[in-house]
Amino acid sequence: MKFKYLFLFFNFVIAVFLLIILLMPVVILGGEFSTLWNRGFHMSLWPLMVILGATLIILDVYYFFNRKLFRLLEREDWPALLAYLETRFLRQGRYSGQLTRLFINTCLIMSDSRAVMDLENKLALVKPALVDRNALAFGVAHILAKDYAGALRFFAARDRGGGHRPRFLSFLDGDCPEAWLAWYHGFSMLLEKRFVEAAEKFRFLARESRDPVVAALSAWFLFDNLSGMMGASLAEEAEAARERIRGVLKGRKKWRREISGIENEIYTVIIRSYINNAGNWIYQT
Repeated sequence: MKFKYLFLFFNFVIAVFLLIILLMPVVILGGEFSTLWNRGFHMSLWPLMVILGATLIILDVYYFFNRKLFRLLEREDWPALLAYLETRFLRQGRYSGQLTRLFINTCLIMSDSRAVMDLENKLALVKPALVDRNALAFGVAHILAKDYAGALRFFAARDRGGGHRPRFLSFLDGDCPEAWLAWYHGFSMLLEKRFVEAAEKFRFLARESRDPVVAALSAWFLFDNLSGMMGASLAEEAEAARERIRGVLKGRKKWRREISGIENEIYTVIIRSYINNAGNWIYQT
C-alpha cells in the first residue's frame, strides 16, 4: 500500500469518528432534539473532538513535510533516498532517531558501510546518544567494512558487563539489547583471532545468557569453531548449553518463533546463516 493511501485512510477514519460524534444526537434522538448541543451533550465530548482534530492536523502536516521521503521509499530508489537524507540529515544537521535508522539501513542496503562509519564519527561529537541507541547497527557496519579492530573497540566500549558479565535483561537507551552487544563483542574477538578471549566470552554467554538465540550462537561457535583449537572441554560446555536451550525452547517451532521476532533486524540479517546453523545443531538428533 502506498503511503499516500495509508494517510488518506487514516484521514477518512478520523473524519468518520468526528462526523459520528457531531450527528449522534440527531440520529439517535431525532432532529427536534438537536438543541442538545446547547444543553451540553457535545460540550461533554469536546476534549475527544479536539484530540481527533489535532491528530488529523498533525498527521497531514507530517505527511506534507515528508512526502518526498515517502515517495522515495515507495519507489525503493535507494540512491535518491540516500542523497535526500544526506541533504536533510547531514548538511542541515537534523539529527533524529528515525532519520538515523533510515540512513543506516539505506547505506547498508547499498553496501556503503563507510558512510555509516562516517556518520558514527559525526554523531559521536554532536549527539552521542544516537550512537548508543543504534550501537548494533553502527558496530555491524565496522564488520561489513572488514574493520574488525574498529568493531572490537566499538563493542568493547559498549559491553557494559565489566568484561564477561553483561546485564542480559537490561537495555541501552533505545532498542539495543545488551546481550547482543556482548555477543558481537565476542564475535569481534573471533574475527580478530583473539581466540582465548572469544572463547571466554562465548562460554559465559552460552552458560548464562537468558536470550536463547545469543546462547545458541555462542554454544555453536564454541562447538564448531573453537573446540577444535582449544580442547574438548569447550565442546562439552557447548553440549551442556545445547541441552539448556532445548529445555527452554522445546522444539523447532518455538525456535522459529523466537527467530521471527528479530529476523529483520540488521544485526541478525548479516549472520542469518550462523543462526540457521546454530538452530540445526541445537535440534539435531
